[in-house]
Amino acid sequence: MPNLQARAALVAFQAINLQNGKQAGGTARVDSGADISLVDLTVLNAVGASQTGSIEVQGIDGNAVQMPLYTVDLNFGNYGYIQNAVVAGDDGLVSRDGYPALIGTDLLSSGSFDYFGTNQTFDLQVGIGTGVPINEIPSWLLPGGIVAAALGLAGITWMMTK
Repeated sequence: MPNLQARAALVAFQAINLQNGKQAGGTARVDSGADISLVDLTVLNAVGASQTGSIEVQGIDGNAVQMPLYTVDLNFGNYGYIQNAVVAGDDGLVSRDGYPALIGTDLLSSGSFDYFGTNQTFDLQVGIGTGVPINEIPSWLLPGGIVAAALGLAGITWMMTK
């Protein structure tokens, strides 16, 4: 079982647009208190995802806001693969949360998430089966921005070598 990093359950992810083959990703934070999953618009734009709808959500400040919805495949490596995942595109998620994706209960409901506070570990399985392996995130790189940049560059380099 993976250890919590910065007191959070963090996993590497890739958003995939099967229509054009583009992939982008970084670090996702599991948030069992969030109703919907969010992906930063920079990731969704990088894969060329098209808006498929919108949803009105209430933020933690109590104000209602309209958010765009996108449909992409999500690869969490050994933690699972979700086909046609509907996520809300969030402009500025990285600057607010520190990570380019937040996994909410909508995606968690496709599998299971176990948090073991006594030993600071977690277990996660979402979607169907497992995805293509994603490099594990070294704990010294966390939290946030450095990991997102490193994984993004690694993904670009990997795609250029294929």
